[in-house]
Amino acid sequence: MADELLHRRSSNFQDEYVDKFTPVAMSWNGSERMHVTFGRDSLEVLKEQIVPDPEDNRRAILANPHVAGYRNDVVALMMPLDVAEKLGHELLRMVGQAKKRAESGGAQ
Repeated sequence: MADELLHRRSSNFQDEYVDKFTPVAMSWNGSERMHVTFGRDSLEVLKEQIVPDPEDNRRAILANPHVAGYRNDVVALMMPLDVAEKLGHELLRMVGQAKKRAESGGAQ
């Protein structure tokens, strides 16, 4: 019989799409740590003008949006160097497998 470690999600567990990250190496409580913030870039529509619809003057449409770009930081994680190293190796292994699957035409 194998031993098992049950997984439980924290009350603030995040399952999000991210495509950006910002890594920082730092000393924390006398130990070296890696701190990585994950996020994605997005746009926020700040305001739009309400103008007559050029195709139907009985209607109004929204035009000339004013937008602001920002980085939506989703989660920041801090980990010891050995965990960061294991994570780096595992990510590289998984990327290699994904590339092989893509080259062979799909999931295996």
